[in-house]
Order: sequence, then structure tokens, then C-alpha cells
Amino acid sequence: MTQTTMLIDKRFRHTDERNKAMAVLRKIKLQFPDTPSGSLMYSIIAQAVRDLFTKSGRESAVKYLHSDMIHAEVCGVNPAWIKRLLKQAGVLWN
Repeated sequence: MTQTTMLIDKRFRHTDERNKAMAVLRKIKLQFPDTPSGSLMYSIIAQAVRDLFTKSGRESAVKYLHSDMIHAEVCGVNPAWIKRLLKQAGVLWN
């Protein structure tokens, strides 16, 4: 495998993980109330998931997503369920 092929493979793997994360976010969004406050709480979690794919936000995103995710709890969404979906998608690790 050449250096270029490895770089392309790595880029596609990153894109695939990002697509899986976005699919999980679409599923999670359905559980949040369709209210301004529900949208805000979902947006906080969605931003943390998006930050997993940035160098500057990765550390705080992982810390938040491993926390009790109070923003989900407030809306009646089980944070353990969100973590399980992200882990099953291969986006979040233990």
C-alpha cells in the first residue's frame, strides 16, 4: 500500500465515522421535544458529537459525552442510551 493510498483510506475512514455519527444524531434528535428548549438541549449534544471530529474540540467533546449529559437528562432522554448508540457506531470509545 502506498503512502497516498493510506492517506486516502484514512480520509475515507474518517468520513465514514462522521457519517455514522450524523446518523446517530438524526436518531437521537427524534427523542428530544419539539420545543425551543428541546432544540437547544439537543444542539448542545449534537455540537459535542461534531466536535469529536475537530482537533480543537475533541478533548472537551469526549469529556462531555462521557459525563452524565445533563442536557439530555433534562429532556427525559437517557444519556446511557446516547452513549450506547455512539459506541455501537464506533464513534465513542470507553
